[in-house]
Amino acid sequence: NFNGQVNILKQKGEIIYSSTAPSSEPIYHTLSIPRKGHYKLTLPDGTNVWLNAESSIRYPVAFSANERKVFVTGETFFEVAKDKDKPFRVVARDMTVEALGTKFNINAYTNEPYMATTLEEGSVLVTKGKDENILKPGQQAQVYTDHFTILPVNTKEVCGWKSNEFVFVNTPLEVILRQVERWYDAEVVYEDKINVHLNASIERDVKVSKLLEILQATGHVKFEVDGKKIKVSEQR
Repeated sequence: NFNGQVNILKQKGEIIYSSTAPSSEPIYHTLSIPRKGHYKLTLPDGTNVWLNAESSIRYPVAFSANERKVFVTGETFFEVAKDKDKPFRVVARDMTVEALGTKFNINAYTNEPYMATTLEEGSVLVTKGKDENILKPGQQAQVYTDHFTILPVNTKEVCGWKSNEFVFVNTPLEVILRQVERWYDAEVVYEDKINVHLNASIERDVKVSKLLEILQATGHVKFEVDGKKIKVSEQR
């Protein structure tokens, strides 16, 4: 029990907040997930949040009377509890995603070329500065420094991590290996410049050697593991 405001229940690797009335002075918690980890969190309103490796969320232990707002880094998936009187807003750097009741994924890793919001179900409003876009299910908003791009995407590929899976559908090698770095706490070194897209679906609890073996079996790329370093070269 936290000052009478919240009960924290740990069940099967999850944290569940069971909150009572909102506080006049909100108390914020931050949950940070390291490399090689992921976690599920249930917020005071019943919203479920999944956090991928190297991600974080900052949230009040009791939401205010008229708004639900959280702040995230890295990659997070939200299953928002419906409450028409309290908009739910997620802030990732200078991007804000607003929903009333919906399922969506946010990728805001700083080493990705853009921030991305992917809608699985419902509707969200994505805002950056004066630009706004409403997404439909199956769409992704790619948010760059000075513009938005809205594209159709495979949500199973984008959100596979939530089910502890790697799902690659014609995915660029460099995108795959950035995920490998975060999940296995590895350092990827390119021996050659490789422009290849790969397909694979595999559980994330496999050893890195097994994952690299599957990717290498495509015949396009070769890997050499040296401690935490993964050397990448073209198959010749």
